[in-house]
Amino acid sequence: MAGKGRLASVLLATGRTLLRLHTGLAGPADRLVAAAERLGEPRAAPWRRFTQAVLLSRAGDDQAALDHLKAACLALPGEPEVAIALALAFANADDWERAIEAGERALKFYEQAAAEQQLWQMLAWGYLITGRYAHGLDLLQRVRDAGVSPVPLHLPLLIAQAVTLDRDPPIAEVRALLSRYPRQAEPYWRVIEHLAATQRSELAVRLLSLLPTTAAIGAAITIARRAAQRDDAEGVLWAANALRRLELAPEVALATAALAALVAGNDKEALGYCAEATALGPDVPLVHERQALVFFITGDEPRACAAAAAALSAGSRDALCAALVATTLAKEGRRREAQAVFRVQRLGDALGVVLGHLAQARLRAESGDVAEAQRLLAMALQETANLPAWQRRAAVVQWSAKQLDR
Repeated sequence: MAGKGRLASVLLATGRTLLRLHTGLAGPADRLVAAAERLGEPRAAPWRRFTQAVLLSRAGDDQAALDHLKAACLALPGEPEVAIALALAFANADDWERAIEAGERALKFYEQAAAEQQLWQMLAWGYLITGRYAHGLDLLQRVRDAGVSPVPLHLPLLIAQAVTLDRDPPIAEVRALLSRYPRQAEPYWRVIEHLAATQRSELAVRLLSLLPTTAAIGAAITIARRAAQRDDAEGVLWAANALRRLELAPEVALATAALAALVAGNDKEALGYCAEATALGPDVPLVHERQALVFFITGDEPRACAAAAAALSAGSRDALCAALVATTLAKEGRRREAQAVFRVQRLGDALGVVLGHLAQARLRAESGDVAEAQRLLAMALQETANLPAWQRRAAVVQWSAKQLDR
């Protein structure tokens, strides 16, 4: 038994060492920790939570990773690597206030946290995203005092200086840093989002213009979608106007203006913008996605389904379009083709998720898998709580009710 216990301890220690070397080794580390758990190592179970969290984070499931890390942190108090990972996980899950709190706590209580450059970067961007620009400037001196290279923090520092001093950032330097650190593009546009929402529109547009063209268009689209989910028509309109001012992708700007009008309840205006966008970009997936959404919300199901089919044909991965196409195919008795629509990973907001679950529930029920159909229906009903007001229109409710009746 003693030999078995020693082996379990070695397996656990080796798994932890692999994780410290690189998170890319989380798979082998998880298998070693799992083996230690099977051998009865009492500390292995909470460490397994930790390795599973790393794997989930690498797979992009930020919320599940955060849940695992919360449990691991409770079971492993006093472990610096868990505390640091928890702070970063809050940031990945878009909970910046708690990310900053957890990050500062890790720096206060764990000496080795000061050597974690990723933690400092998260705090720098977190302070900017939450509008605490002076804290972002102060952080640079703290980094120097800790003996950590400040180079990766130059980009958030330049943004903090631009905001606090109300001046244009150095264009060439910002672009060079964005090119050198491409992973900082996401927190960069989150700062743009915050500036746009706090009446710093001019500076927000200038910062958006410094992104590469494709990245700038993508950032504007994402900012618009996030604003729509908050029922913020003005935020969506800012994104549309920013694209217009920068003369980027006019068809996308029009499609975004259509979304702004839809959120504001101006259906006629939304339909008009959609028509203009389609004329300019007949082969652009986003244009068809927006058309499908506008037609669906305004109660024109046949045209919504036609636009959804055009979007998927153009390469769209939109969840709402997939749900509409799958439902149409199912009605025509083409169940196998309908099921194939969901073999591709679909992306979308709360409405897309709800409709996707409903469409798949219908397919499962028709194939006799009642238990899975009920599970999907429960998930759809749960997700309806996340629908913004503009997505709770009568047409949406009626369509959903029809699917439930079947």
